[in-house]
Amino acid sequence: MKPVIVIGAGLAGLGAAHRLGGRSIVFEAADRVGGVSQTVTHDGFSYDLGPHVLFFRSAASREFCERLLGGEWTHQPRRARIRIGDELIEYPIQEGFVRSKVLKKRYLPGLRRAGRTEPASPTFTEIARAQYGEALAKEFFTDYNGKLWRHPLDGMDPDWARKFLPKFPRRGLWLVSLGITPKRGPNAGFHYPRAGGIGALARRMAETVPGELRLRTVVKRIHTGERWVETGDGERHPYHALVSTLPLPRLAQIALDLPAELVDEATDLPCVGTAFVHLGLAKPRPDDDSHWEYFPDPALAFHRLHVPENYSPDMVPAGRGSIVAEVSYIHTERPDLEALTGRVVADLKKIGRIAGEGEIISRDARAFRYTYSFQTTAAERVRRLLREELARRGVHLAGRYARWEYLHMDQSIVQGFEAADACLAG
Repeated sequence: MKPVIVIGAGLAGLGAAHRLGGRSIVFEAADRVGGVSQTVTHDGFSYDLGPHVLFFRSAASREFCERLLGGEWTHQPRRARIRIGDELIEYPIQEGFVRSKVLKKRYLPGLRRAGRTEPASPTFTEIARAQYGEALAKEFFTDYNGKLWRHPLDGMDPDWARKFLPKFPRRGLWLVSLGITPKRGPNAGFHYPRAGGIGALARRMAETVPGELRLRTVVKRIHTGERWVETGDGERHPYHALVSTLPLPRLAQIALDLPAELVDEATDLPCVGTAFVHLGLAKPRPDDDSHWEYFPDPALAFHRLHVPENYSPDMVPAGRGSIVAEVSYIHTERPDLEALTGRVVADLKKIGRIAGEGEIISRDARAFRYTYSFQTTAAERVRRLLREELARRGVHLAGRYARWEYLHMDQSIVQGFEAADACLAG
Protein backbone atom coordinates (compact mmCIF):
# COMPACT_ATOMS: atom_id res chain seq x y z
CA MET A 1 0.00 0.00 0.00
CA LYS A 2 1.24 3.49 -0.80
CA PRO A 3 2.21 5.58 2.24
CA VAL A 4 0.64 8.70 3.61
CA ILE A 5 3.13 11.50 2.95
CA VAL A 6 3.40 14.25 5.55
CA ILE A 7 5.13 17.49 4.54
CA GLY A 8 6.74 19.23 7.49
CA ALA A 9 8.06 17.96 10.84
CA GLY A 10 6.61 20.62 13.09
CA LEU A 11 4.15 19.71 15.82
CA ALA A 12 1.22 19.25 13.42
CA GLY A 13 3.19 17.04 11.02
CA LEU A 14 4.72 14.93 13.76
CA GLY A 15 1.33 14.65 15.44
CA ALA A 16 -0.11 13.31 12.19
CA ALA A 17 2.76 10.83 11.83
CA HIS A 18 2.23 9.50 15.35
CA ARG A 19 -1.46 9.00 14.68
CA LEU A 20 -0.75 7.21 11.39
CA GLY A 21 1.21 4.55 13.25
CA GLY A 22 3.93 3.60 10.77
CA ARG A 23 2.00 4.27 7.57
CA SER A 24 3.70 7.60 6.89
CA ILE A 25 6.81 9.21 5.46
CA VAL A 26 7.57 12.69 6.82
CA PHE A 27 9.62 15.07 4.66
CA GLU A 28 11.23 18.01 6.46
CA ALA A 29 13.29 20.61 4.58
CA ALA A 30 15.31 21.73 7.61
CA ASP A 31 18.03 19.82 9.44
CA ARG A 32 15.98 19.69 12.63
CA VAL A 33 12.38 19.12 13.65
CA GLY A 34 9.98 21.50 15.33
CA GLY A 35 9.52 24.34 12.85
CA VAL A 36 9.00 27.52 14.86
CA SER A 37 8.54 25.35 17.96
CA GLN A 38 12.24 24.51 18.00
CA THR A 39 14.84 25.63 20.53
CA VAL A 40 17.98 27.30 19.23
CA THR A 41 21.37 26.83 20.93
CA HIS A 42 24.11 29.41 20.39
CA ASP A 43 27.33 29.98 22.39
CA GLY A 44 26.03 27.73 25.16
CA PHE A 45 22.74 29.67 25.47
CA SER A 46 19.37 28.29 24.42
CA TYR A 47 16.21 30.13 23.44
CA ASP A 48 12.82 29.48 21.92
CA LEU A 49 11.42 31.35 18.95
CA GLY A 50 8.90 33.23 21.05
CA PRO A 51 7.33 32.39 24.41
CA HIS A 52 6.12 28.94 23.36
CA VAL A 53 4.40 27.19 26.24
CA LEU A 54 1.76 24.50 26.55
CA PHE A 55 -1.83 25.45 27.36
CA PHE A 56 -4.03 22.38 27.01
CA ARG A 57 -7.53 22.68 25.60
CA SER A 58 -8.08 18.99 24.95
CA ALA A 59 -7.50 15.81 26.94
CA ALA A 60 -6.05 14.12 23.84
CA SER A 61 -3.18 16.59 23.44
CA ARG A 62 -2.44 16.63 27.16
CA GLU A 63 -2.32 12.84 27.44
CA PHE A 64 -0.12 12.64 24.35
CA CYS A 65 2.40 15.16 25.71
CA GLU A 66 2.39 13.61 29.18
CA ARG A 67 3.19 10.24 27.68
CA LEU A 68 6.00 11.66 25.55
CA LEU A 69 7.68 13.79 28.19
CA GLY A 70 7.18 11.27 30.96
CA GLY A 71 6.72 13.86 33.68
CA GLU A 72 9.81 15.82 32.64
CA TRP A 73 8.01 19.14 32.64
CA THR A 74 6.92 21.80 35.09
CA HIS A 75 3.68 23.64 35.61
CA GLN A 76 4.20 27.36 36.16
CA PRO A 77 1.90 30.28 36.89
CA ARG A 78 2.09 32.69 33.98
CA ARG A 79 4.14 35.84 34.62
CA ALA A 80 3.31 38.09 31.68
CA ARG A 81 3.44 41.87 31.84
CA ILE A 82 2.91 44.98 29.72
CA ARG A 83 4.99 48.14 29.68
CA ILE A 84 2.93 51.32 29.37
CA GLY A 85 5.20 54.36 29.58
CA ASP A 86 7.42 53.77 32.59
CA GLU A 87 5.04 51.32 34.26
CA LEU A 88 5.14 47.54 34.10
CA ILE A 89 1.71 46.06 34.78
CA GLU A 90 0.26 42.56 34.88
CA TYR A 91 -1.28 40.95 31.79
CA PRO A 92 -4.10 41.03 30.77
CA ILE A 93 -4.11 44.80 30.73
CA GLN A 94 -7.86 45.19 31.23
CA GLU A 95 -7.34 43.69 34.68
CA GLY A 96 -3.75 44.61 35.52
CA PHE A 97 -3.97 48.38 35.12
CA VAL A 98 -5.85 48.84 38.41
CA ARG A 99 -2.62 48.40 40.37
CA SER A 100 -1.42 51.68 38.87
CA LYS A 101 -3.09 54.82 40.24
CA VAL A 102 -2.21 56.73 37.07
CA LEU A 103 -3.55 54.12 34.65
CA LYS A 104 -6.61 53.38 36.75
CA LYS A 105 -7.58 57.05 36.60
CA ARG A 106 -6.98 57.08 32.85
CA TYR A 107 -8.60 53.79 31.80
CA LEU A 108 -11.38 52.94 34.27
CA PRO A 109 -13.90 55.67 33.29
CA GLY A 110 -13.79 54.64 29.63
CA LEU A 111 -13.98 50.95 30.48
CA ARG A 112 -17.06 51.61 32.63
CA ARG A 113 -18.80 53.30 29.71
CA ALA A 114 -17.68 50.67 27.21
CA GLY A 115 -19.36 47.44 26.14
CA ARG A 116 -22.93 48.77 26.21
CA THR A 117 -23.45 49.04 22.42
CA GLU A 118 -22.05 47.49 19.28
CA PRO A 119 -19.89 49.80 17.14
CA ALA A 120 -21.64 51.35 14.14
CA SER A 121 -18.56 50.61 12.01
CA PRO A 122 -17.18 47.14 12.88
CA THR A 123 -13.52 47.90 12.25
CA PHE A 124 -10.70 46.83 14.56
CA THR A 125 -10.35 50.37 15.94
CA GLU A 126 -14.04 50.88 16.55
CA ILE A 127 -14.51 47.44 18.12
CA ALA A 128 -11.60 48.17 20.49
CA ARG A 129 -13.01 51.59 21.43
CA ALA A 130 -16.48 50.20 21.99
CA GLN A 131 -15.21 47.41 24.25
CA TYR A 132 -12.46 49.14 26.23
CA GLY A 133 -12.92 52.90 25.94
CA GLU A 134 -10.82 55.37 23.99
CA ALA A 135 -7.68 55.51 26.19
CA LEU A 136 -7.21 51.79 26.81
CA ALA A 137 -8.04 50.92 23.20
CA LYS A 138 -5.44 53.34 21.88
CA GLU A 139 -2.60 52.82 24.34
CA PHE A 140 -2.57 49.05 24.17
CA PHE A 141 -4.92 47.33 21.75
CA THR A 142 -4.38 49.44 18.63
CA ASP A 143 -0.77 50.44 19.32
CA TYR A 144 0.36 46.90 20.13
CA ASN A 145 -1.54 45.21 17.32
CA GLY A 146 -0.33 47.83 14.87
CA LYS A 147 3.27 46.91 15.75
CA LEU A 148 2.60 43.20 15.60
CA TRP A 149 0.59 42.95 12.38
CA ARG A 150 2.29 45.69 10.31
CA HIS A 151 -0.97 46.18 8.45
CA PRO A 152 -3.76 48.77 8.64
CA LEU A 153 -5.90 47.37 11.44
CA ASP A 154 -9.16 48.61 9.98
CA GLY A 155 -8.53 46.55 6.84
CA MET A 156 -8.73 43.32 8.83
CA ASP A 157 -11.76 41.06 8.79
CA PRO A 158 -14.06 42.16 11.66
CA ASP A 159 -14.94 38.62 12.75
CA TRP A 160 -11.25 37.74 12.90
CA ALA A 161 -10.45 40.95 14.79
CA ARG A 162 -12.96 40.11 17.52
CA LYS A 163 -10.90 37.04 18.47
CA PHE A 164 -8.18 39.43 19.67
CA LEU A 165 -10.60 41.86 21.29
CA PRO A 166 -12.60 39.79 23.79
CA LYS A 167 -15.53 41.40 25.56
CA PHE A 168 -14.90 42.32 29.15
CA PRO A 169 -17.69 40.98 31.41
CA ARG A 170 -19.54 43.55 33.51
CA ARG A 171 -19.00 41.50 36.68
CA GLY A 172 -15.30 41.44 35.85
CA LEU A 173 -15.36 45.23 35.63
CA TRP A 174 -16.89 45.46 39.09
CA LEU A 175 -14.13 43.24 40.52
CA VAL A 176 -11.45 45.23 38.72
CA SER A 177 -12.83 48.51 40.05
CA LEU A 178 -12.32 47.10 43.55
CA GLY A 179 -8.76 46.12 42.74
CA ILE A 180 -9.52 42.38 42.61
CA THR A 181 -7.70 40.87 39.62
CA PRO A 182 -7.87 37.06 39.63
CA LYS A 183 -6.05 35.30 36.78
CA ARG A 184 -8.79 33.62 34.82
CA GLY A 185 -8.98 31.11 32.06
CA PRO A 186 -6.89 28.14 30.93
CA ASN A 187 -3.76 30.19 30.20
CA ALA A 188 -3.19 31.51 33.72
CA GLY A 189 -0.65 28.69 34.05
CA PHE A 190 1.30 26.57 31.57
CA HIS A 191 3.48 23.49 31.16
CA TYR A 192 7.09 23.65 30.00
CA PRO A 193 9.85 21.00 29.66
CA ARG A 194 12.34 20.82 32.52
CA ALA A 195 15.28 20.77 30.13
CA GLY A 196 15.96 21.38 26.45
CA GLY A 197 13.50 24.22 25.91
CA ILE A 198 10.17 23.86 24.15
CA GLY A 199 12.03 22.08 21.35
CA ALA A 200 12.27 19.05 23.65
CA LEU A 201 8.68 18.22 22.77
CA ALA A 202 9.25 18.05 19.00
CA ARG A 203 12.53 16.17 19.49
CA ARG A 204 10.79 13.56 21.63
CA MET A 205 8.02 13.28 19.05
CA ALA A 206 10.64 12.69 16.35
CA GLU A 207 12.52 10.11 18.43
CA THR A 208 9.38 8.04 18.89
CA VAL A 209 7.64 8.59 15.56
CA PRO A 210 6.54 5.18 14.22
CA GLY A 211 6.94 6.02 10.53
CA GLU A 212 9.86 7.24 8.43
CA LEU A 213 11.29 10.74 8.97
CA ARG A 214 13.60 12.36 6.42
CA LEU A 215 15.32 15.62 7.30
CA ARG A 216 16.96 17.96 4.75
CA THR A 217 14.39 16.83 2.19
CA VAL A 218 12.62 19.59 0.30
CA VAL A 219 9.33 18.87 -1.48
CA LYS A 220 9.61 20.81 -4.73
CA ARG A 221 6.51 19.76 -6.65
CA ILE A 222 3.16 18.09 -5.98
CA HIS A 223 0.62 16.64 -8.40
CA THR A 224 -2.65 16.16 -6.55
CA GLY A 225 -4.38 14.45 -9.46
CA GLU A 226 -1.68 11.83 -10.00
CA ARG A 227 -0.90 11.73 -6.26
CA TRP A 228 2.84 12.15 -6.11
CA VAL A 229 5.35 14.55 -4.61
CA GLU A 230 8.78 15.28 -6.02
CA THR A 231 11.69 15.96 -3.67
CA GLY A 232 14.78 18.08 -4.28
CA ASP A 233 16.78 15.14 -5.62
CA GLY A 234 14.26 14.68 -8.42
CA GLU A 235 12.73 11.50 -7.00
CA ARG A 236 8.96 11.11 -7.21
CA HIS A 237 7.11 9.57 -4.30
CA PRO A 238 3.57 8.27 -4.91
CA TYR A 239 1.16 8.57 -2.02
CA HIS A 240 -2.14 7.19 -0.82
CA ALA A 241 -2.98 10.43 1.02
CA LEU A 242 -1.20 13.71 1.70
CA VAL A 243 -0.93 15.85 4.85
CA SER A 244 0.59 19.28 4.34
CA THR A 245 1.79 21.64 7.06
CA LEU A 246 3.46 23.98 4.54
CA PRO A 247 2.40 27.64 4.56
CA LEU A 248 -0.68 27.84 2.36
CA PRO A 249 0.89 30.20 -0.24
CA ARG A 250 3.92 27.92 -0.56
CA LEU A 251 1.76 24.84 -1.02
CA ALA A 252 -0.22 26.60 -3.75
CA GLN A 253 3.02 27.50 -5.56
CA ILE A 254 4.31 23.92 -5.77
CA ALA A 255 0.98 22.18 -6.50
CA LEU A 256 1.17 21.79 -10.28
CA ASP A 257 -2.51 21.24 -11.02
CA LEU A 258 -4.28 23.91 -8.97
CA PRO A 259 -6.22 26.58 -10.90
CA ALA A 260 -3.78 29.33 -11.90
CA GLU A 261 -5.98 32.18 -10.68
CA LEU A 262 -6.20 30.61 -7.24
CA VAL A 263 -2.41 30.22 -7.08
CA ASP A 264 -1.99 33.89 -7.99
CA GLU A 265 -4.40 34.99 -5.27
CA ALA A 266 -2.69 32.76 -2.69
CA THR A 267 0.53 34.72 -3.15
CA ASP A 268 -1.15 37.75 -1.60
CA LEU A 269 -2.41 36.06 1.56
CA PRO A 270 -1.34 38.41 4.36
CA CYS A 271 1.01 37.54 7.17
CA VAL A 272 3.99 38.88 9.08
CA GLY A 273 7.42 37.43 9.69
CA THR A 274 9.32 37.74 12.95
CA ALA A 275 12.96 38.46 13.67
CA PHE A 276 14.26 37.04 16.96
CA VAL A 277 17.22 38.81 18.54
CA HIS A 278 18.87 36.85 21.36
CA LEU A 279 21.37 38.45 23.71
CA GLY A 280 23.43 36.38 26.12
CA LEU A 281 24.25 38.43 29.21
CA ALA A 282 27.23 38.19 31.56
CA LYS A 283 24.93 38.18 34.60
CA PRO A 284 21.29 37.30 35.25
CA ARG A 285 18.78 39.91 36.41
CA PRO A 286 17.36 38.45 39.65
CA ASP A 287 14.80 41.27 39.91
CA ASP A 288 13.26 40.31 36.54
CA ASP A 289 11.01 37.25 36.86
CA SER A 290 8.74 37.85 33.83
CA HIS A 291 8.29 35.06 31.34
CA TRP A 292 7.38 37.59 28.66
CA GLU A 293 6.44 41.25 28.33
CA TYR A 294 4.50 43.28 25.74
CA PHE A 295 5.61 46.69 24.47
CA PRO A 296 2.98 48.72 22.59
CA ASP A 297 5.18 51.85 22.37
CA PRO A 298 5.67 52.52 18.62
CA ALA A 299 9.07 54.11 19.34
CA LEU A 300 10.55 50.77 20.44
CA ALA A 301 11.66 48.24 17.81
CA PHE A 302 10.34 45.17 19.58
CA HIS A 303 6.77 44.29 20.44
CA ARG A 304 7.64 41.54 22.93
CA LEU A 305 10.53 40.37 25.09
CA HIS A 306 11.00 37.06 26.83
CA VAL A 307 13.55 35.76 29.31
CA PRO A 308 14.51 32.11 28.65
CA GLU A 309 15.96 31.30 32.09
CA ASN A 310 12.65 32.23 33.74
CA TYR A 311 11.10 29.21 32.04
CA SER A 312 13.97 26.89 32.94
CA PRO A 313 17.48 27.49 34.37
CA ASP A 314 18.66 24.94 31.79
CA MET A 315 18.41 27.66 29.11
CA VAL A 316 21.55 29.56 30.16
CA PRO A 317 25.04 28.65 31.37
CA ALA A 318 25.46 28.90 35.14
CA GLY A 319 25.72 32.48 36.34
CA ARG A 320 24.55 33.98 33.02
CA GLY A 321 21.40 35.71 31.84
CA SER A 322 19.63 36.26 28.54
CA ILE A 323 16.86 38.10 26.78
CA VAL A 324 15.07 37.63 23.45
CA ALA A 325 13.42 40.47 21.52
CA GLU A 326 10.77 39.87 18.86
CA VAL A 327 10.37 42.28 15.96
CA SER A 328 7.71 41.70 13.34
CA TYR A 329 8.11 42.61 9.69
CA ILE A 330 6.11 42.35 6.47
CA HIS A 331 6.85 38.85 5.22
CA THR A 332 7.83 39.95 1.72
CA GLU A 333 10.74 41.98 3.15
CA ARG A 334 14.17 40.78 4.27
CA PRO A 335 15.19 42.38 7.55
CA ASP A 336 18.76 43.57 8.08
CA LEU A 337 19.49 41.48 11.17
CA GLU A 338 22.71 43.27 12.07
CA ALA A 339 21.07 46.68 11.98
CA LEU A 340 18.02 45.34 13.78
CA THR A 341 20.18 43.90 16.56
CA GLY A 342 21.79 47.29 17.01
CA ARG A 343 18.42 48.97 17.33
CA VAL A 344 17.19 46.36 19.82
CA VAL A 345 20.29 46.89 21.98
CA ALA A 346 19.78 50.66 21.89
CA ASP A 347 16.12 50.32 22.87
CA LEU A 348 16.92 47.91 25.70
CA LYS A 349 19.37 50.47 27.08
CA LYS A 350 16.74 53.19 26.68
CA ILE A 351 14.23 51.36 28.89
CA GLY A 352 16.86 50.22 31.39
CA ARG A 353 16.82 46.50 30.64
CA ILE A 354 20.57 46.49 30.05
CA ALA A 355 23.10 49.03 31.27
CA GLY A 356 25.43 48.90 28.29
CA GLU A 357 27.19 46.87 25.62
CA GLY A 358 29.56 45.39 28.18
CA GLU A 359 26.80 43.18 29.58
CA ILE A 360 26.38 41.37 26.25
CA ILE A 361 28.61 38.34 25.71
CA SER A 362 26.67 36.64 22.90
CA ARG A 363 24.40 37.76 20.07
CA ASP A 364 22.27 35.76 17.68
CA ALA A 365 19.51 36.88 15.32
CA ARG A 366 17.24 34.87 13.05
CA ALA A 367 14.26 35.71 10.87
CA PHE A 368 11.29 33.53 10.00
CA ARG A 369 9.13 34.62 7.10
CA TYR A 370 5.87 33.00 8.22
CA THR A 371 4.93 33.48 11.86
CA TYR A 372 1.52 35.15 12.10
CA SER A 373 -1.15 35.03 9.41
CA PHE A 374 -4.17 37.30 9.61
CA GLN A 375 -7.42 37.79 7.77
CA THR A 376 -8.80 40.56 5.64
CA THR A 377 -12.21 40.17 4.02
CA ALA A 378 -10.55 39.40 0.66
CA ALA A 379 -8.03 37.01 2.22
CA GLU A 380 -10.75 35.07 4.00
CA ARG A 381 -12.40 34.35 0.65
CA VAL A 382 -9.11 33.13 -0.88
CA ARG A 383 -8.31 30.98 2.16
CA ARG A 384 -11.76 29.37 2.02
CA LEU A 385 -11.52 28.63 -1.71
CA LEU A 386 -8.01 27.19 -1.39
CA ARG A 387 -8.95 24.94 1.50
CA GLU A 388 -12.05 23.71 -0.30
CA GLU A 389 -10.11 23.02 -3.50
CA LEU A 390 -7.33 21.16 -1.70
CA ALA A 391 -9.81 19.12 0.34
CA ARG A 392 -11.57 18.13 -2.89
CA ARG A 393 -8.20 16.88 -4.18
CA GLY A 394 -7.54 14.83 -1.05
CA VAL A 395 -4.95 17.16 0.50
CA HIS A 396 -5.36 17.41 4.28
CA LEU A 397 -4.10 20.57 5.96
CA ALA A 398 -2.84 20.79 9.54
CA GLY A 399 -1.22 23.49 11.62
CA ARG A 400 -1.10 27.25 11.84
CA TYR A 401 0.48 27.94 8.46
CA ALA A 402 -1.24 25.31 6.37
CA ARG A 403 -4.69 26.29 7.59
CA TRP A 404 -3.71 29.97 7.73
CA GLU A 405 -5.18 30.59 11.15
CA TYR A 406 -4.03 31.49 14.63
CA LEU A 407 -3.36 28.34 16.66
CA HIS A 408 -1.61 27.37 19.86
CA MET A 409 0.81 24.45 20.10
CA ASP A 410 -1.65 21.92 21.48
CA GLN A 411 -4.16 22.85 18.78
CA SER A 412 -1.56 22.20 16.09
CA ILE A 413 -0.95 18.72 17.49
CA VAL A 414 -4.68 18.00 17.52
CA GLN A 415 -5.01 19.18 13.91
CA GLY A 416 -2.29 16.70 13.02
CA PHE A 417 -4.33 13.95 14.67
CA GLU A 418 -7.44 15.04 12.79
CA ALA A 419 -5.65 15.15 9.42
CA ALA A 420 -4.31 11.65 10.01
CA ASP A 421 -7.78 10.37 10.91
CA ALA A 422 -9.14 11.87 7.69
CA CYS A 423 -6.41 10.10 5.69
CA LEU A 424 -7.17 6.76 7.30
CA ALA A 425 -10.90 7.19 6.81
CA GLY A 426 -10.38 7.90 3.11
